[in-house]
Amino acid sequence: MKKGHPRMISERDVNRVRNVAEALPKNSTIVEMGPWLGVLSVELAALGNLYVIDNFKWTKDHNRRVPDLIEPGESFRPLFEGIMAHCGAAVHIHEADFAKFEWTDGEIDMLVIDSPKAADALMQCFLPVVKHLKPGAQVMIKNGLNPQFHDMMAYVDRLVSCGVFESSPSNQATKSNVLSLIAKDIPADIDEVLEKQIDAANAPAQPANSDANGPYEVAQIIKLVEIGEWSDAYDRLSLLTPDPANTQLWERLEPTIDTRRIDPSDLGLFSEIFAIQNDTVAHLQPVADIKKGAHLAMRAYWLNNADKAWRGKAFAPRIIERAFDFGYMSWPRTIQNLVKGKDILDVGCGPGLHGIGYLILGANSYMGVDPIAKPDKDRAKNLTAKRKEPFGWTPRQIHQQIPPWNVTPAPLQSLDKGDGFDLAVLHNVTEHLSDLEGIFQAMAERLRPDGKVVYNHHNFYAWNGHHLPPKTVSAINLDDAGQREMIDWGHVEFDPPEGHYIGRGLNRIRLDDIIELTHKYFDVEEFDERPSRPDTGLGRLTDKIRARYPYLTDRDFETQNLFCIAAVKKKSKINK
Repeated sequence: MKKGHPRMISERDVNRVRNVAEALPKNSTIVEMGPWLGVLSVELAALGNLYVIDNFKWTKDHNRRVPDLIEPGESFRPLFEGIMAHCGAAVHIHEADFAKFEWTDGEIDMLVIDSPKAADALMQCFLPVVKHLKPGAQVMIKNGLNPQFHDMMAYVDRLVSCGVFESSPSNQATKSNVLSLIAKDIPADIDEVLEKQIDAANAPAQPANSDANGPYEVAQIIKLVEIGEWSDAYDRLSLLTPDPANTQLWERLEPTIDTRRIDPSDLGLFSEIFAIQNDTVAHLQPVADIKKGAHLAMRAYWLNNADKAWRGKAFAPRIIERAFDFGYMSWPRTIQNLVKGKDILDVGCGPGLHGIGYLILGANSYMGVDPIAKPDKDRAKNLTAKRKEPFGWTPRQIHQQIPPWNVTPAPLQSLDKGDGFDLAVLHNVTEHLSDLEGIFQAMAERLRPDGKVVYNHHNFYAWNGHHLPPKTVSAINLDDAGQREMIDWGHVEFDPPEGHYIGRGLNRIRLDDIIELTHKYFDVEEFDERPSRPDTGLGRLTDKIRARYPYLTDRDFETQNLFCIAAVKKKSKINK
C-alpha cells in the first residue's frame, strides 16, 4: 500500500493481525467484515483465501475522513475492487448488510471484524458467521481493547465467561486495541447465547479470567457499575493492579457511563474508591481516623483490607455509613493497634456493630456471641443519639452483605474449644456477666496461644455505675423518684425488687476482684483505671457518702472504667 493511503487502522494493529494470520495453515479461510478501503485486506489476501463482507455504502463518517472522494450513500465497492486489483490481491466479495448475510462457504479459520463500536454491532457481525468457526479459529476484533467502547468489551467478556471464546494471552491494550480471541466448541444455540448476553444482567456469575490488562478490566468494571452490580464491581476493582493510568482512564470514561439505573452518589463513591485503589502510595500514608467521617472509614476499609480476598464483595458503604452515624467507630478506633490481621471474638456483642469497625481497621474476621442477640431484629442502640432505633439491616442481613462479619445468638461456651481467635473483646460487658470467671476461662480456651483479651469495664461503684438515669450530672431531675434513689451512689446498696435492672443486669463486681480474676487466666499487659469526669460524678463524693460505705475507697467511687489488655496464659499456667 502506498504511504498516505486512507486508513482507519494503525500500522501496529495491522502488524498484530498479520502476525496471527501468518501462523495459519496454508490456504486457510479468512473472513474480514468491514474492509473499508482494503489496508488490512491486502495483507490478509497474501496469507489465505480472503472473503470480505460489507454493504459498501459510503457513510458521512467516511466522507469526514476522506472528503469529496465519494458521495455519502454511494457504493465504494468499485474503489475497493480497484485497490485490491492494483495490489494483486485476490478476494471473494459478499456485498450485504451483516444482519441479512448468510455464510455458505465452509469452515472459517480466521475472522477479522474491523472497528465495531457497540455490543449490538458486534453481535450483528457474529450472528451470520460464528457457528462456522473451527474450534481454535482466530477471531480479531478492531476496537476490542479500546476502553472507550466499554459496552462492547464487556459483551465480549461475557461471551468468554460463557465458554464461546477464550481470550488470547497476547492481548495488551497498551500496545494494540485489536482484541484476539480463540474460538472454542461453538454451541448449537450460539445465536441465543449471543442475543442473551447483550443484556449485562444475564452475565454469568463469575467474570472471565482474562489476561488482559488495566484498560480491559476498567471496561468490564464500567459495565457492572452501569447495571448497579456494586458488589461485583467492587470485587473486580479490588483485583485491579494499582496504576495511576487507570484513574486517568476512568476520569476520561466516567462521563460516558449510563447512569439511568444507578444512584449518582453511589457512582461518586465508587470513583473515589477507584482512585484510592490506583494510588500506588496511598497504602504508605497514615490510616485515616475513622471517627472523623464515614468517608474516611470507607477509605480505611479499602486500604486496610488490601490483602483480603473478600474486600470487594464485602464492601458495604451504606452499612459503614450507618454504623458511623450510630457511633460505632469510637471503641474500635481506641483498640485499632490490636485488631489488624486478627480473628476477633466479641463476647456480649449485642447487635455486633462494633464488628464493622474492627473489619474497617483490617481484622480478618469477626464473630460476635451473645445469648440475647436477635439475628432477625432490626433494632440497635444509637450511641450518638443515646437511644434504641432501627439500624436499617438485621444482623442476618449484615452477614449476607459482609460475610466475614457474623453474630450468633448463643453463649460463648457453645463455640468449639480450640485455637480459633486472636483477640477476645468485651466492651462494657464485664459488669453484666453473672459468671464472669466462667467467661474468662471459656475465652482462654478459645484463644490461640498468642491470643489476647481487651476489655473496658464500667465500674458499678462509680457515680453512674447503675446504668440508669441520671447517667450524667447535667441530666439530674430531682422530681424523678427513680433518679432520687440512684443519685450520689444511692445504688451501691440498693435492694432491687424482683425484675429490676440492677438485680438482673449488673454483677456488682469490685475492681480488685476483676483484676484478680484477670490475672488468673491472663498475663496482664496493661491496666488503666480511668477516672470519672465532673459530668459523671467527679467532685460529688463527700465524707457523708464515705461514711455510708466504709468498705469502699475513693478509688472505688471515682474510677469510671477499667481498661485492660492481657495475653492468654499458657494452658499449663492457668491456676485452677
